[in-house]
Amino acid sequence: MKEAVFQYKCRLCGKVYDGCCCGEEIAFNILIGTLLDFKELFKRYNGMKPHMVEHHCCNEKTGKHGVGDLIGFIIRGTD
Repeated sequence: MKEAVFQYKCRLCGKVYDGCCCGEEIAFNILIGTLLDFKELFKRYNGMKPHMVEHHCCNEKTGKHGVGDLIGFIIRGTD
């Protein structure tokens, strides 16, 4: 089964990491809707909206915390 996984990249440590996931067509619509701030679109998808930026805990041992930017989504899985 295929799924679209939103990806973020931390400004501090540079790590690329996963965010929320959904179907490919929904992810595309949500990504464009997020960029253009289409509030009505998110009502259609039950409020699902990835954040453009979010907190990232780079390293719990050293206490480093960064900001992760939404960079897009990738498709994982098989048909």
